[in-house]
Amino acid sequence: MLDEAAVLQRLRKLVPRSAFEIDYVARQVFKLINPRGHGANSARFSNETLGWFRKTYPEDVYLTAGLSLLLCAAKWWTSEQGQRSIQPRVNPLTTSDLDMKLKSFGFLSGEREALCRLLRAHPPR
Repeated sequence: MLDEAAVLQRLRKLVPRSAFEIDYVARQVFKLINPRGHGANSARFSNETLGWFRKTYPEDVYLTAGLSLLLCAAKWWTSEQGQRSIQPRVNPLTTSDLDMKLKSFGFLSGEREALCRLLRAHPPR
């Protein structure tokens, strides 16, 4: 069983001055990595993207559905940013775009808020 306090302490040590310093962000991330936690493997995450991830990365079968879809969202975000950077007159991605992608994957409002905060490149205040 994962110890929430130990995991959060480790995250904060590994990535100092990050969004993990923000309590609600760290707790949402812990929720998504804890396979025995509430909601990390919820049926709301059962979708085509999760199926693709499981098929493409079978070695990562131990990851929770929520964490797997977070990785998919981060991969989409990075790829889309790169595509938009080389296309003329295309608006850059916004946090709203990321929020919509996370919502389409089944993430709840509080989870999306925390994950958008985590994936933005701004240190906490």
